[in-house]
Amino acid sequence: MHVRLQSLQRVAAISRTRFRNGLEDCFAGADAQRELYIEQRQWIELQLKQAVNTASLYKALGGSWEDAPVPNAPVAAAATSPRQ
Repeated sequence: MHVRLQSLQRVAAISRTRFRNGLEDCFAGADAQRELYIEQRQWIELQLKQAVNTASLYKALGGSWEDAPVPNAPVAAAATSPRQ
C-alpha cells in the first residue's frame, strides 16, 4: 500500500485516540480524517487511470475485446449457415 496512505491512517488513528483521552479537540481528528480521505480518493483515481491505460495499451497493440464463448450457449447463426 502507498506509504503516505499508511502514514495518514496512523495519524488519523492517533488523533482519534488523543480525542477519546481528552488530549485533542475534534477538529484535529476531523482534519486528519479529511486528509486520509483525500489521499484514499487520489489512490483510487490512480489505480483507475492505470487500469484504463493498461486496457488502452492492450487495445492499441491489437488486443481483442471479443467475449469468450459461453459453455452451453446456443450456436451463433453465422456458424450454422451453409458455407459458400
